[in-house]
Amino acid sequence: MSLFRFFLKKSEADEASDSFSSRGRTKDQEGVRQCVLSADAEHAELVYRLKRARRKTVGLRIDADGLTVTAPTRLARRAIDDIVRSKRAWIDRKLLEQRERQQLRPALQLVHDALLPYRGAHCRVDLRSQPKRSHWERLSDGPIVRLSAKDAQSPQSVRAALERLWKERALEVFEERLATFASRLTIAPRRVAVSSALTRWGSCSSSGSIRLSWRLLALDDELIDYVVAHELAHLVHMNHSPEFWREVQRLCPDCMERSARLKHYSIADLSF
Repeated sequence: MSLFRFFLKKSEADEASDSFSSRGRTKDQEGVRQCVLSADAEHAELVYRLKRARRKTVGLRIDADGLTVTAPTRLARRAIDDIVRSKRAWIDRKLLEQRERQQLRPALQLVHDALLPYRGAHCRVDLRSQPKRSHWERLSDGPIVRLSAKDAQSPQSVRAALERLWKERALEVFEERLATFASRLTIAPRRVAVSSALTRWGSCSSSGSIRLSWRLLALDDELIDYVVAHELAHLVHMNHSPEFWREVQRLCPDCMERSARLKHYSIADLSF
């Protein structure tokens, strides 16, 4: 049984590289400010985060931190509040669903013999306080993480050691999965790196660099491959145009089915 449940609500991408948005705090959110929608006869006061962006429409996203509104740079605050009010029934329903999910989600204990979601299955943690280097092993009953932490009784120490090892493994897996697309590529990425982002599964820059979240390791290889294909397609089309999606489908013929499955997961729910 998985120790995590994932919920992904993908927001509109403000740029072509914003491929898989979820939640978290990144450099993209430096301009976010907190706003308050005053109470009225029907609804209580609502606090939301306002983010300005170069876009034509107003986007609403519900996550563990509440409501985030992404609005065009020059749109008046009064107009934004009116839009939020018009969607209040939907917002209240989604906020309630989010609170219920938070209550149901089991907490992960980073202890010896803990199970972690890994490539659609699980890996087991062998936790020790010792100077030996952490490493992965594959046993007959599945992979195991031999984790060496400075202080096995300290959650911070264990978390830091695990994240370091997870990132190393993630890069190996991503390079392995990228290799499966080599014969289908018309252009190759200049660089592949591991990301710690909590808002996107992957991104592709105009310089041809691809970044993939180490948290992808919790998903099965089909979903990892879909994210990889999505980012590779951005090397050809830095947008989400019909031509872009045709390129994704060329690399991953059943991409729509995989995309639908990915929507059931949330990157931000995978945190040690």
